[in-house]
Amino acid sequence: MLLSYYQIDPDNLSKQDSYIPGIIPGEDTAIYISDLLYNLALPGALFLTIISVVPLMAANTISPSLQLGLSINRKWVPGN
Repeated sequence: MLLSYYQIDPDNLSKQDSYIPGIIPGEDTAIYISDLLYNLALPGALFLTIISVVPLMAANTISPSLQLGLSINRKWVPGN
């Protein structure tokens, strides 16, 4: 989400002689882009977090001994 704020710079719009219809160029454009990124990126980031954590929690609930490849077997020695 933070990367989106750094990638989209409202000052570049004025350098490119671009504008957003219905939005006054300048500070209003920066506020509009910031609000738009917040409203789109935050729900998207939360959604991706949920769909990545829920399967781990479900697997742990079904079988607590299931390791899911997240732990290291310390008894394993290369070449054996």
